[in-house]
Formats: sequence, structure tokens, C-alpha cells
Amino acid sequence: MTRLGFVALGVLVAIAALAILGPFLWTTPPEATDPAHGLAGASVAHPLGTDELGRDVLSRLLHGSRVTLLVGVSAMLAAL
Repeated sequence: MTRLGFVALGVLVAIAALAILGPFLWTTPPEATDPAHGLAGASVAHPLGTDELGRDVLSRLLHGSRVTLLVGVSAMLAAL
């Protein structure tokens, strides 16, 4: 395997690890709203900021990636 192949494999493993472990590491609920902090920029409490309703973008990204990974693996297994 080439060097580029190892880099690509590392990126894929990191994405899968974040999708699986992310919701346990970042415990802010993705559906929790705080209208007072809508569209806030990046901060220690919200590293990727918040959306219009004050929901934490990182939390929503981590929880959404888990669903996306599950759908992809399910489709792959169904194709076998």
C-alpha cells in the first residue's frame, strides 16, 4: 500500500471512530436549544458554534455522522 493509501485509511478510521465514539465524548444533547446563543461563533463551550436555534453544531455533527455510518454499513451489508 502506498503512503497516500495509508493516509486515506487513517482519515477513514478517524471519521469512523468519531462517528462511533463522538456522542460519548461530547455529551451536549444535539436537540438542546438555547435561543439566547443562536448563531454564536466558536467558543470553548461550542467549538463549531451554534445554529439559529442555539443548538451545538459539533454535537449535531457527531450524532448525525453516527446515523450516516449506520446507513452506509447497512447498505453495504444488504448488497452482499
